[in-house]
Amino acid sequence: MEKSEAGRAIIIKNGTFITPFKKIEEGFLIVKAGRIAEVGVGQPTEITQAAEEIDARGLYVLPGFIDLHIHGGGGHDVMESSFSALNQISKVLVKEGVTSFLPTTITTSHEDLLTATQSVRKAMGRGTEGAEILGVHLEGPYLNTKRAGGQPKEFMRRPSIEEVKQYIRSSGGKVKILSLAPEIEGALGLIRFLDREGVVPAIAHSDASYEETLSATEAGLRHAAHTFNAMSEFYHREPGAVGAVLALDSITAEVIADGVHVHPASLKILIKCKGYEKVVVISDAIMGMGAPDGEYQLGGRTIIVQKGASRFKDGGIAGSAMSVGNGVKNLIRWLDLELPQIIQMATFNPARAIGEEGRKGSLEVGKDADIIICDQELSVKMAMVRGRVVHQESGGKTENMLI
Repeated sequence: MEKSEAGRAIIIKNGTFITPFKKIEEGFLIVKAGRIAEVGVGQPTEITQAAEEIDARGLYVLPGFIDLHIHGGGGHDVMESSFSALNQISKVLVKEGVTSFLPTTITTSHEDLLTATQSVRKAMGRGTEGAEILGVHLEGPYLNTKRAGGQPKEFMRRPSIEEVKQYIRSSGGKVKILSLAPEIEGALGLIRFLDREGVVPAIAHSDASYEETLSATEAGLRHAAHTFNAMSEFYHREPGAVGAVLALDSITAEVIADGVHVHPASLKILIKCKGYEKVVVISDAIMGMGAPDGEYQLGGRTIIVQKGASRFKDGGIAGSAMSVGNGVKNLIRWLDLELPQIIQMATFNPARAIGEEGRKGSLEVGKDADIIICDQELSVKMAMVRGRVVHQESGGKTENMLI
């Protein structure tokens, strides 16, 4: 089957639609010019002539997942800084239901970060074949060596507004998130600068106290990278960075729901404290995601991906080998939440966290037609980006879904 062209109208009918704010049984959705033109119950009142039709009977129709924190996949790494690598990652992601993402850098030299941000800008201009790139997430280099995790300590340094200005310019103004340790010297000034520039300041790889994190939120900090991991833990006399993330409503919390980084009970605590509206499911995936088990690289170090876990040779966790789609499946098993609430954590919440909720993250009229069609186990049968079908599972019931 040829992939559809975004210029042709498409009608998706008979499916169960999760918008995610409501559930529509036996509904329909019309796509025109790459955007959602209508969503409703039953059959459309006017059938567009020459429209392609997708029969989604017995299937879920969802907004495409959005991954705000991903280092690689399909055997490729964001730090390869090439269109080929970013494009291949994008094609792996749509198979997992991710229709847009932020390529995420690691802590490295100034020159390498400039090259990486430039590559993201060029890839956005050229357009990827799979998931759409929305910008770049800079994880570091202004992190605390005490909480380095999988990040290279040798490149960690004090915050530099001048450096960040260059990253913003080289990305074409597309730096969406910068994750840093707010307790290090110069961090508060950088957070204020980022807030003025429309870049989301996030806490990551931090040994901050509760009070230091609170001061950072007053300066503009409003997001937390991979909550619980590589940050000062909660203790009843010193709540630490984790306690601040749990307690402060101003912070949106990322979480890696792979069962390796965070215990399911901790996920329940996070959602009880934050509410599902303030939680964002991420992958933090490295190049082994969507690829066979084996050895891969991250920041010049060897990683072993085995049985769904990604670790350094010494056993330390090194990113993940799962997709956001797999994280959503885990949350369905672990949490006592309705499906729309869980879907929101992978769609609308990440869109809102980076100011893209006006065009991404939900099945609403006027928004980009970023849509996935899944079976009852949330296995992706079809993925659409801006009205163009970029992935369709072959064989079985869905082989001729597009008619």
